[in-house]
Amino acid sequence: MLAASARGSLHARSGAPLQDAAGWCPGPRDAGVVVAVSDGVGSRDCFRSDRGARMAVAAACAAGGELLDRGAPTEDGGSGLMAEIVARWTATVLADLAGCPLQADELDGTSAAWEDADPVLAYAATLLVAVGTGDRLLLAQLGDGDLLVVGTDGQVASPLPADPASVAGTTSTLMQPDAAAVSRARLLDLTVTPVDLVLLATDGYGNAFADPGWPDRLGRDVREQLHSDGTASVRARIAGWVTDAATVGGDDASLALLVRARP
Repeated sequence: MLAASARGSLHARSGAPLQDAAGWCPGPRDAGVVVAVSDGVGSRDCFRSDRGARMAVAAACAAGGELLDRGAPTEDGGSGLMAEIVARWTATVLADLAGCPLQADELDGTSAAWEDADPVLAYAATLLVAVGTGDRLLLAQLGDGDLLVVGTDGQVASPLPADPASVAGTTSTLMQPDAAAVSRARLLDLTVTPVDLVLLATDGYGNAFADPGWPDRLGRDVREQLHSDGTASVRARIAGWVTDAATVGGDDASLALLVRARP
């Protein structure tokens, strides 16, 4: 499991914080693993989305770990997983608001009428998560970003459909009342569809590529580097890849890899 985030060059110039988060955690008794990336919404009304992204990754790891503790992921586990993540994330956000209410200086320059707005909006974030065991892989996503799987034959695929709400800079987020319902999920049987590599990336990573065919090229290149140079070498490079994307594209960028262990 490899993960890295980098602050975008435009965020650095404007003084905006890193609003992405990425991380992973082992399941109970090493029964599997959970990997997640989250992109805090960059709107001026989502001024705590850096916190929201970190909370999203933490909620995904906790909910995914509980799912693994109950056994291998099942076909209907995706909707349940995202519902649990949304519930945990919302509870964490509300606790944060209770301890640190929105401040006047935070509201300065925002467009929302905050006396009527849901304060959870300030924390809005997207999420991509993978929960894997030796023979099953549950993928779930809310909002934009890229989730790729690379098969043992080297073929790169995007198993989840695009978010229909991701138009003109908008996307689905965890703060929506129907967040779990509009998420997408899929279970892969790895005994039928063997996978070498899973890549999860926020949109700031993919948007840094001029070539629209970057997913295929990236998936193949990373797989080849893992085969030729080993996991330790890729681990040493991933932070540089993400930093390059954040510098070129300007937006925060995150990339997480779930790599199949080799005998």
